[in-house]
Amino acid sequence: MIVTTYPRRTRQVSVVMAILIVAGFAVIGALLKQSTAGTAFHTSDQFAMVGLGIVIAVGVLSLGRPRVYADAERIRIRNIVMSHDLRWEVVEAVRFPDGASWAALELHDDETVAVLAIQAVDKQRAADAVEGLRRLLAASRSPRRAGAG
Repeated sequence: MIVTTYPRRTRQVSVVMAILIVAGFAVIGALLKQSTAGTAFHTSDQFAMVGLGIVIAVGVLSLGRPRVYADAERIRIRNIVMSHDLRWEVVEAVRFPDGASWAALELHDDETVAVLAIQAVDKQRAADAVEGLRRLLAASRSPRRAGAG
C-alpha cells in the first residue's frame, strides 16, 4: 500500500491568488507613469512592480508545495520549507486532533512533525489520507513484518 497526497484546496487557492497578485501588480505597474504628487516613474519602475508581483506570487505558490509519500518502509514529508524522511519505526502515532488545521506525526523522542499535506479543509480526502497512514503504521508494527527482517 502507498499513500501519497497534497493539500488540494490550498494548492487551488494559492494558484488563483498568485495569478491575481501578478495581474494586480501588472496593473499597478501600467498605471505608475504619473503621480499627483509630482513624482515621475520610469519604465524600469513599472517592470520592477511586475517583478515584485512575481516574487510575491512565487511565495504564495509555495503554500501549495507540501506533499506526503508513504509506503511500507517509510514516510516522506515535504512541508513548505522543511522535508523529513522517516522510517515507520520512529513514528509513535499519526494524529489529527479535532480543531487542528493539519495532521501531525508523533515520534518516539517526543517530537512532533507537522504533515501540512493533509489539511482539514480537504475534508474526506484528508480523512482518507490519515486512515491510510495509520494503516501503514499498524502494518509496520505487525508481528509478521517484525519477523521478516
